[in-house]
Amino acid sequence: MRVTGLKIKLNYGCRQIMFISFCVMIMFVMTGCTDFKQDKDAFDNNDRTIKLDVEVIDADNGENAFNISLIDFIESFNSCYKKDNDEILLKGLEEWQLYDVVLDKDNGNVTTCYSFSEDVDIRALPQLKVCSDNTKSDIKQISVCYDIHSFSPETYEQYEEMCYYVLRTMITELSDDEVKEYTYKMLEALDESFTTDKTSHDAEQKYTLGPVSVYPYYVVGETMELRVVPAEDQ
Repeated sequence: MRVTGLKIKLNYGCRQIMFISFCVMIMFVMTGCTDFKQDKDAFDNNDRTIKLDVEVIDADNGENAFNISLIDFIESFNSCYKKDNDEILLKGLEEWQLYDVVLDKDNGNVTTCYSFSEDVDIRALPQLKVCSDNTKSDIKQISVCYDIHSFSPETYEQYEEMCYYVLRTMITELSDDEVKEYTYKMLEALDESFTTDKTSHDAEQKYTLGPVSVYPYYVVGETMELRVVPAEDQ
């Protein structure tokens, strides 16, 4: 009987140890799953783009403008670029140049132009220009500019890339592939828009998708540009 009782006690003790071990194993697995989920969430967050809700509004001076700010645009652009290239392209505003422009000669309103280039001393590099009265709202025009006189395959490829990511940022209802096709279409239109007369661009044909209109601007002696402006019929 003693032997039997001892076996029973031993069996009961073994079962306790096995149960505790099982619980520890389950906790380990659950912790591992949680860590994996957290790692996956972190990966997804790094891979996620910032999608803008672009609308056309009336600016304080009565002109059409986009409702987004320059800061919004930079963050969304960089999120799209980083998703594909694992780095950002646009630097902080302290790296941008500022100067005044008049977009509409009829009303003469002065607007601030914020201009970015990876290296302002290299004319062949594409420039991104965003015209807005301030950095917090009311973007009136976005231009991607390229000095065709300093053409090289490498810098023109950078220009095409910048055009794509500007349109990717502003035209949110299209897929990546559709935006690529649209970008190539706009670049072909640039070649066809070449003129020696600035005034001919007053009636330039605009390609409109939702609140965004895009048109080419290419005058001899100036940079070739892809311009993004608020759609007029919004």
